[in-house]
This record gives sequence, C-alpha cells and structure tokens, in this order.
Amino acid sequence: MNCKLILLVDDDTEDQELLENALLKAKANAEIHAVSSGKQALDYLNNCERSKLPSLIVLDFNMPGLNGAEVLDKLSSEHRYKEIPKVVWTTSGSESLKKLCLEKGAVYHFRKAYSLNGIYDAAKQMLKICETGSPG
Repeated sequence: MNCKLILLVDDDTEDQELLENALLKAKANAEIHAVSSGKQALDYLNNCERSKLPSLIVLDFNMPGLNGAEVLDKLSSEHRYKEIPKVVWTTSGSESLKKLCLEKGAVYHFRKAYSLNGIYDAAKQMLKICETGSPG
C-alpha cells in the first residue's frame, strides 16, 4: 500500500497541528487533509472519488457530535472504506475504550503524547501503518 493521503480528524486544532507537523517532518511529501468533526470526515469521504480515498484515517475519539467509535461504526458498514486502515488517536488510556475502537475496526489505538518526541514517534508509526496497512 502506498501512503498517498492521510485524513486527520480532530476537533482540537492544536493537537491537529502538532500531529500534522510531525507527519510532515517524518514524511515531507505526505498529503494531509484535516477536518474537525466526525460529520466532516464522513462528508469528505462520501464525496471523495474512489481513486482519491485516503490511505489512512486518523480519528480522535472525543469529539462533539460523532465520536471516534461512531465514525468507525459508520465506516465499517461501507465496503468502499474497508481496506483503509483506521487508527484512533486520543488522550484516553482506557483499556475499554481501546478495546471498543479495535472491535469497531481501528487497527491501532494511540494515546496522545505530551512531548514533541512522543508525537513524532506516533507519527512515524502511523506512517508505517499507512504504508503497510497494519501496525507491524
């Protein structure tokens, strides 16, 4: 799988910027489309030509409206999104939330780091998932 486009879904603009910068630092030619809600993510995907679908979807869990698990639910019911790896990136370290997200189709659960190095490490792992389709 070739990593062409990453869809980043996070309602916290600071977190969105930090991860976007880390992804671009790890892979300068990465293309990132950022939105701030689950509804915006679904609207974007539903209006996207098949050839322009993202290679990875990064979802925050705690968002107003549709949370990460609800977005995963909606994506899992659509065949055209089945092959796109999805990861959850959240502040919560809850094992039950992690289990829920993995059951709903996420291939990995990242806990948001509080350091730039931690965010960069997560970004590198996300890019690996984007390239291979799995966390390793």
